[in-house]
Amino acid sequence: MKENETKRQHWGESVKGRVSSDYKGLTDAELERRFASGGGNASEKLMTEQEVLAMLRKGKDGKEKKK
Repeated sequence: MKENETKRQHWGESVKGRVSSDYKGLTDAELERRFASGGGNASEKLMTEQEVLAMLRKGKDGKEKKK
């Protein structure tokens, strides 16, 4: 019973003012260097916004054709 109340209190609290500012003021290049060393292949990259939008459009078009 106590566990449920603790969870309710935790999830009921606002995050306003609690967001980390550890990386505030760093440039994109600095962040790239910081997180690139965390693992993975150096040739891997994140998708660009255009690539994501193209994938979403492609998926959406495919679903409409199946109906």
